[in-house]
Amino acid sequence: MPFQWVTKDAWLIMAARGLRNFALGSIAIFMVIYLKELGFSLFQVGAFLSAGVAGSGIQTFMVGLVSDRLGRRWILVGSTLLAGFAGLSLMFFNDFLMLAIFAVLGGFAASGGPQSGGAAQPLEQASLADVAPQGKRTDLF
Repeated sequence: MPFQWVTKDAWLIMAARGLRNFALGSIAIFMVIYLKELGFSLFQVGAFLSAGVAGSGIQTFMVGLVSDRLGRRWILVGSTLLAGFAGLSLMFFNDFLMLAIFAVLGGFAASGGPQSGGAAQPLEQASLADVAPQGKRTDLF
């Protein structure tokens, strides 16, 4: 088997990344449709998604500052909870400003693609480096 050196943890990290990218790509499509159905203009939809990308960038920057002190697991749990609360806000609010605030807080970078990992991306890359054999890290990435 060519990938027998890949650990169980590495497979789990990569599977989670694949599922997250699939979900983010799907959300990108459904989010636009949902916001248009709420009556938002195309400009507002773009501003909402831009706010989410900005929030994702802020979260990623913050992860770099505090992840070693707080621990990767706690940061992942916290960013997941923030995104979940931001997603729930879509059920309870129809006001554009409130939704834009939650987009920033939740890091709604609903763009799919490789840059959409948000706060999870640097954490999973650091975790992959920890679980890969030293001579195979480049192969794993």
